[in-house]
Amino acid sequence: MLQWVILKGLKKAKRITCISKKSLQDLIDIAQVDKHIASYTYMGFNYPYTPLAKEAAAKRVQDLLPKLTNPYIFF
Repeated sequence: MLQWVILKGLKKAKRITCISKKSLQDLIDIAQVDKHIASYTYMGFNYPYTPLAKEAAAKRVQDLLPKLTNPYIFF
């Protein structure tokens, strides 16, 4: 049901940016959007992030933000 609303919005857009060449091509093919208003920009991060141990994270926070005091929450 919402697909027609999304397609209607895409057809009204002045510019559209996709996250890959494939997404851009799908947009042009499926939504029949003018290729001149669409472009792609790759995602900014491509680093294999992993969780830090609690102690290492606390040290890094203290080193980067020495004035920050407990308690604090990171997501």
